Amino acid sequence: MSKLGTLNEMDHLKRSGFGGYYPRHGLKLLYWFAKDFITFDRSNNITSTYHPERGDFGFCYFQNRLDQNVKLLPDVVHKYYEVGNLSSSGRHDFPDYVTEDYTGDEDDSNMDRIIISITNVKWFEMVYVTEHIDLKNFNRKATYRISKGLLKHIRNLQKLLLCNGREEHLIQTGLHTLTFFSHALSLSLSYSLSRSSSCCCLVVSSERAGLPAFSSHLLLQALLSLSIYPK
Repeated sequence: MSKLGTLNEMDHLKRSGFGGYYPRHGLKLLYWFAKDFITFDRSNNITSTYHPERGDFGFCYFQNRLDQNVKLLPDVVHKYYEVGNLSSSGRHDFPDYVTEDYTGDEDDSNMDRIIISITNVKWFEMVYVTEHIDLKNFNRKATYRISKGLLKHIRNLQKLLLCNGREEHLIQTGLHTLTFFSHALSLSLSYSLSRSSSCCCLVVSSERAGLPAFSSHLLLQALLSLSIYPK
């Protein structure tokens, strides 16, 4: 079985295509997972106060069965659990921004999943993202391991600083002054640009500013399209 690729940076995530277009929920699912579901202990192990093995947020056991004589994930001693099925009752436990584009139909709005392996001491040993290729099977070519570093980057999507001549790229987007607002994420995103400065700052704040509502999908897409991640 060929080795699965690992996504280490936001640019890797963007180029992977995971959850990257409407109405898919993969990016928002991953944001929720990194931001709200997991934490890191002092030894840099991934852990959580929630219990996937008990079905929190619709987590369920993932069998990692053979599909055309190949398993989706490597064989490990510990059990795999998957999350992200919006047709399950667990969808009601998610924040609204994760489920807002779910149609209830058999379409792309419910194709993305996160799969984790859990050790006996409740550490999350591996974290993967994947997508359904049909109602039963997953697409191995679109299955990736998510590194701890990338998870930490996603957790830090609150205050970001970009330097080193990125103004030209940002100007080309036409976003001289733009504020995103998400009622579900309760985040507003804005940046100010100075042509006389070599450093551009982009800040995501948690203040509700009474601004027009934008889909949280647009917020995450904007972050990815600008390849924004902490250095």
